[in-house]
Amino acid sequence: VSFGVFKPLEPVEGEEEEAAEEEEGGEPKPPKGPEYPTEFVVKNVVREPAVKFYGIPKLGSYVALPVRYDSCLHADGVEIVPPAEPAEDAPPAEEGAPPPAPTTKPKMVSKEVLVGMHTMGQSGRTFSAEQLAFAKEWTGKLSEALGRAELALWEEEVGKTDAKVASDEETKALFADLKQQEESKLQEAIDSLGEAATDDEKAYKTLEFKFQSATAALQQIKEKVVEIKTYRMVPKPEPVRILQTMLYSLDIAQDTFIEPATKKVNWEKMRKIFDVELMENKLAYYDPADESIDYPKYARVEALKELLGEITAETAAETMPPLYVAILEWVLKAIELREAAVAKREKEAEAEAAAEE
Repeated sequence: VSFGVFKPLEPVEGEEEEAAEEEEGGEPKPPKGPEYPTEFVVKNVVREPAVKFYGIPKLGSYVALPVRYDSCLHADGVEIVPPAEPAEDAPPAEEGAPPPAPTTKPKMVSKEVLVGMHTMGQSGRTFSAEQLAFAKEWTGKLSEALGRAELALWEEEVGKTDAKVASDEETKALFADLKQQEESKLQEAIDSLGEAATDDEKAYKTLEFKFQSATAALQQIKEKVVEIKTYRMVPKPEPVRILQTMLYSLDIAQDTFIEPATKKVNWEKMRKIFDVELMENKLAYYDPADESIDYPKYARVEALKELLGEITAETAAETMPPLYVAILEWVLKAIELREAAVAKREKEAEAEAAAEE
């Protein structure tokens, strides 16, 4: 019943013609956006069929008050502003001087939350006009406070940009070094199987070793992974999908961070999962080849591949920070090893059945 406060009001007759009028100079007026109710009141909840009761129904009123504010903590919240063109009479720039750098500003989108109040169990009392006015005054103050708080967090996040760039360069250098070490150690791991090892055994050992290397790489940058929980700015959709596949692989339940109504990721819930326990317990002991793991439907290999979609290691390396590239590599190696482990068990079962015949 609360969603009634988010339904746009029907335009009043005559407003449409008024909107079509032209401003001075012949330019059309910009279209007016939809208008929404300032409150949604149910005077008697017992007589409203849309109201759901959890327990014994009681007489009373219910009011839903929207809190609308400008939000900049979203995936596209940073807008790049190119430097202004120099004025015609401006003196020429000094020789060798760097060109003016672009600046950033918050890109706002409208966000809504809701305050609900009721008088159930209070002898059927309804809200007075004064009480509604008082409540709307405070939801207005809450709206302003939320806008200010998000802007302060935005400025803090943007202020970390230079530090993140330097950290990304360090991470890239670390991964390049680990890749070189991996090449030499992989051959040692294959040689340890002995000369009698089959091609299938060597291929499986390669996948196993590469997954272990990807896990070791993430453990090397454990602090950076755990730092995700401090990110207040929502990442782009592709990095979020990478993090989602990682959590599903590590048996983190979908309802821990997916909103049941929208089926979308709640970033505030997701980011808090990236803690020390995730890295030291879940990640460190995860074995994709473990037959005892009963993956839910959304964490099966086919579902994870569908979730990643067009994201590949190559595209991620070109467009994303190295942290997400490393997590994606771990996810892809885990998927490959899961598939190989299933194929290996099936082949062993067929050989065993053939031997018994």
